[in-house]
Amino acid sequence: MQVDDVSSDFLTQDNFQESDIGSSTEVHHCRSRFFGLFVLCFLTGIGIVNTSSAQPQGRKIGLGAMVGRTAGATAKLYIGTDSTAIQPIDVRAIDFSISWTTDDVVLWTVHVLSHRKIPNSPLRFFLGPGAMVGLRESRFFWGLSSNLGLFFEKQRFEVFLQVTPRLVIIPELLGEFGSAVGLRYYL
Repeated sequence: MQVDDVSSDFLTQDNFQESDIGSSTEVHHCRSRFFGLFVLCFLTGIGIVNTSSAQPQGRKIGLGAMVGRTAGATAKLYIGTDSTAIQPIDVRAIDFSISWTTDDVVLWTVHVLSHRKIPNSPLRFFLGPGAMVGLRESRFFWGLSSNLGLFFEKQRFEVFLQVTPRLVIIPELLGEFGSAVGLRYYL
């Protein structure tokens, strides 16, 4: 299996064209290298194993807000652990968000996340596949997405930084990136 070179030159202006679905800084025509990067993130998210993390003080539901290329509300629900894992426990969570841009684009996303503890650090890494639905000027679009980033927890709070590569499938094949920093409080 051969993987395309995903070096930073794939982000040059020559590889992107603007689209009318989202803001000109977020939604662009998909190229083969972006698609390859997206597939790599998506498949990696499905296959994460040997992870470890603790829920904030044993609580399952976190609610919060995020800001960045899009701003909005976020929720995270811990759905369990893989107690049969040979290595440290794999913690799974579902991440929900609704966000909007200054261009009146509304975006709903959901991701199934796995967490990996970073050795000798309070930070944890997360990654997972998901789906999205968006609305712009009364026109729906939908597709696949991945969510990856870092977070740390302090008592009942979680601070996170995330990058979200998205692949719009309908009405046309487009690629986009989202990013945000946020805070959740666990109930």
